[in-house]
Amino acid sequence: MLGPLWPTGLLLGFMGVCHTSGDQCVLGIVGRPLTLPCFYPDAVNFTHASVEWRRDGQVVLRSTWAGGKVDNVTTPADQEKVDRDHVTMSADAHFSGKFSLTVSEVVTQEDEVSYSLWFSSEGTPSTKVPLCTLCVRVTGDQCVLGIVGRPLTLPCFYPDAANFTHASVEWRRDGQVVLRSTWAGGKVDNVTTPADQEKVDRDHVTMSADAHFSGKFSLTVSEVDTQEDEVSYSLWFSSEGTPSTKVPLCTLCVRVTAPFSDPVLQWEEPEDSGESNFLCHVMGGFPEPALYWLVDGDAPEGSVRTEMEALPDSGLYNVTSYLTVNVSDANVSCVIQNPPINQTLTATTHAVRRSPVVSRATDAIWMFSTALCVVVGVMVAVGVAYQIHLDRQSKKRKMEHLRRRRRDYCRRRHETEETEVISVHSEETNL
Repeated sequence: MLGPLWPTGLLLGFMGVCHTSGDQCVLGIVGRPLTLPCFYPDAVNFTHASVEWRRDGQVVLRSTWAGGKVDNVTTPADQEKVDRDHVTMSADAHFSGKFSLTVSEVVTQEDEVSYSLWFSSEGTPSTKVPLCTLCVRVTGDQCVLGIVGRPLTLPCFYPDAANFTHASVEWRRDGQVVLRSTWAGGKVDNVTTPADQEKVDRDHVTMSADAHFSGKFSLTVSEVDTQEDEVSYSLWFSSEGTPSTKVPLCTLCVRVTAPFSDPVLQWEEPEDSGESNFLCHVMGGFPEPALYWLVDGDAPEGSVRTEMEALPDSGLYNVTSYLTVNVSDANVSCVIQNPPINQTLTATTHAVRRSPVVSRATDAIWMFSTALCVVVGVMVAVGVAYQIHLDRQSKKRKMEHLRRRRRDYCRRRHETEETEVISVHSEETNL
């Protein structure tokens, strides 16, 4: 029989494979989630076991399973909600062996923090063996990217705030307090300062009402504008024991950007064999973009002049660039790049310049066509006028003919009547 010590032997037999040795660090970026990898495939062989993720020796997540039933518990009890929201692990880790821990949002306090996963089985509940040990390095430009017109969250997480019954925090913008939160015995008061900017800043920046319980002191800027660019925000903490001593918890800078509109490219063809002029116009972006020209994919040899205008109300840029170059048949492109959001816009036109001979022939044809149209128009007008004249003459002759017939008719009738009168008179005389 294997006896009750077989789980320990099985566990120790795989430690060399699963344990992460040495100072292995994971790179974290402020404001983004981070996964701490740990894989132990033989966990499925244990029907009763538990694992603990520790942060600098303090348990932040414990998972226990027995007969297929899993219970994820975050400890210590006074930080249960804080760490459960901040760190998570797969619910089926004991089946898949994937015990990787996910930190929902990296903050500056995670720098040089050590995380470790400890394992214990039913046979040896008091013996915990480290499976993985990883440190965290927070690196890169600790700035948060904001887009003009959209809200922005400045992340800051301090789980130990729940341990203080009387404390306060201050968010500062370039050293000036924009929001202060004080709590005492569970009562919270959010106050925005200074007083003459109270309404402005309260509408502009907000923080969670239960920050002192959850540890999530992230500041939300309701709407980013260009004036926030390169501004530094910092969160300062003070407790009841040291009210005059404020400690910085988080310091973040803000980088602002705004996407540009699609560029408009125009080409002015020269009248002679001179150089062509191109104009490229783009609007409504931030910060100043990188703009360059390409002729058949290569940098042009002509002259370039670029004008950047910052709008007085919004601070956004309108950019106009001019290219003067000698081309006969080429694809000319205007390229605008906005690096903060990896935006690249391109407008292309196919410039084909006509030769002087073709140009002169075209001009001659155009002049001949114009003259021909004028002649035809005159002839049509003369024909219409002549036809109107003929119609009038014909109508006049018809009227004259009708009048003559009427006169002849009247004359013949009058003569007939006279003849009849004479005849009657003669008859009366004979009688």
